[in-house]
Formats: sequence, structure tokens, C-alpha cells
Amino acid sequence: LEAVGQVFPTLQENTTIFSAETNDVDAWRVQAIQQGQAYIDQAIEHVFQPQELRLHQREGVHYDKGCYLGQEVIARLWFKAKPKAWLHAIQGTGSVPAQAEQLHAHVQVVNSAKIDNGYVALVVARPDALAELEVTVLDLPEYLNGDVARPQ
Repeated sequence: LEAVGQVFPTLQENTTIFSAETNDVDAWRVQAIQQGQAYIDQAIEHVFQPQELRLHQREGVHYDKGCYLGQEVIARLWFKAKPKAWLHAIQGTGSVPAQAEQLHAHVQVVNSAKIDNGYVALVVARPDALAELEVTVLDLPEYLNGDVARPQ
């Protein structure tokens, strides 16, 4: 291994890559949110389950192979239940909410970024709870529009 120095995220198609090429990280945050790419950092590392973040739809989690910490709990959820809340993209006005902030009893912020007239955010929410907020629900890419439950 050798020291690389600073790395910057860039969106290529529907995947984030990292390189030493200087990039506008704030612009990447907005693009990642619009593409439904939840990014996990220290502020939310133990807050959400993989199904809630739709990681299985992005091939970030494979339920049929491998061993990892917490596998039993995650597998039980995958094989026996459907999450009550899952990832949605929203746009709102006002100040940018913080990661893990509760916008409603059943709406919690995953990632957010400032835009011209407010903010965009990825939230884990129950669909009915989003209707109670003054936000616009944005469309996610087609591959993230499927049911979050395991196909029967």
C-alpha cells in the first residue's frame, strides 16, 4: 500500500467512485441523493438496516452468501418480514436537516444537501408519514423502485 492523499467522490452512471482528481463534494452529495445513493458515515453507522436503505437493490448486501456480524438478525428480517419504513428521496424548503434527524415520528434523515431553494434528502420513512410533511417526494431510479420485501 502507498499513501494516496486526499480522494474525492464522483458519480459515474449509478455508482460512486473515488479518485485523487479534485471534485466538488457538495455537488456529488446532491447527485448521490438524487440517485438514491445513501452513504453511511459515522453519524449514522448503526442507525439503519440494510433493507431500509435499499442496499439489497443496489447489490450492496447479498443475503444468500457470506457471514458477517448481525447476519442472523438481517436474514430474519429479509426472510420473514417487510420493513415498515424504507428509503425515499425528498425535496423541501428551509434549513437542511441533519443526519439521523427525525422530521416526523416515522421519517428519519439519512443524508441531506443544500440546493438553491432549500434541500434534498434521503430519508427512511413510512410512505403515509411523508404525506404529512410539507415536502416533495422525488422519484428514485428505476432499479430502486421495486418492493423492499423479499420476492416470494
